[in-house]
Amino acid sequence: MKAFLGAAALIAVFASSAMGALAQEKVATKKGSEGPYSIRGKIKLVDCAASITEVRIKAAGKTAQAEANPAKEFEYSYTLVDAGFRPGQRVVITPELPATRCVGGTWRPSSRTVSLGANLGLNAQDFTYVGSPRTASVAWDKLVVPFQVAMAAIQIRLNNYASGGSFVRLDLGDQGSFDKTFNIPTIPIPSPVPIPFAADTLGTIYINDINLSRAQITTDMARSPFTMTLTMFFETRGGKEITITGPLPGIDITKMELAVVFTLERYNHSLTYKRLSTAFTLRTKTIAGWDNPLSIEQKLKPVVEAKISEYLDDPALRGAVAKILKDVLKTNGIDGYVTSMTFRPASKAREPFLQVRYVPVEPMPIPMGPAASTKSPIQK
Repeated sequence: MKAFLGAAALIAVFASSAMGALAQEKVATKKGSEGPYSIRGKIKLVDCAASITEVRIKAAGKTAQAEANPAKEFEYSYTLVDAGFRPGQRVVITPELPATRCVGGTWRPSSRTVSLGANLGLNAQDFTYVGSPRTASVAWDKLVVPFQVAMAAIQIRLNNYASGGSFVRLDLGDQGSFDKTFNIPTIPIPSPVPIPFAADTLGTIYINDINLSRAQITTDMARSPFTMTLTMFFETRGGKEITITGPLPGIDITKMELAVVFTLERYNHSLTYKRLSTAFTLRTKTIAGWDNPLSIEQKLKPVVEAKISEYLDDPALRGAVAKILKDVLKTNGIDGYVTSMTFRPASKAREPFLQVRYVPVEPMPIPMGPAASTKSPIQK
């Protein structure tokens, strides 16, 4: 009987020990894949266009690859886990890049020596890599001309009367075609005098198939330095481009223009346009029986300006122009990833130019911009 009780007690001890071990295992499991100890930090690349797969962190024989930060370009994070760390241990954390990547730069700091505390994590072990960029210049006119050629091909149709609707289209050759359709609301003409049992309007105004006739880009460095104005002239056929249902006749347009002002900015490691303003102008002949023809412009202006601005601000279109200007920069000796740019006015010695700071292209290619499978709705 005593032997039986002793054996039972021994089994209870082993069972208790096993349960405790199981409980500890569950506690560790609850901490997820991080294991018993983890070291975390951030990595920032300045004037260095290394890809995320090239940045690594090492400590105590363990290597971690950088993790993306969707909100910020060239800023990553890392986590070192399950590296056999233990409280009180001194560990040297070292960041690394391939030898051919961002040559001439330095890590700040080059490494960190830390003592692991009694808690299960060590945070804020950050590193910054500062590259060695180059500076070059390119004449303003050399960037304006290819942009002018690209935008001169723009097509716009304003229509809410005939079939087909309204659209804006730009074919950029190898970079693709960018199309957008949109609607223009009709404009009711209110009746000046209420008539019993009659309609509240004299008719409805429609835009009858008005197309862009030509477009041109101009610059005026004296009045507006480092800007370009794209002026689009719509056809005025001499007929009734605006159709009105009801007793009033159609309206003859005498002038219809759309002016968009641009500058340049850094985008997708290159340069592209930045829209500054959009202005729509419409003039018509006076209509007998209706004393407010300008209300047509007032109704159309916000719609046309908003639709064309939305089209021009599309990231895919701006990215396509960035690729065109990237080739222009390369032709002018700037073969790399632009990190900043500065406008320089004209002087006695030279014409106005852009001073460009860039990271040279290196043997290993770096993806630029969004993934190839990501397309804008306006891109065909």
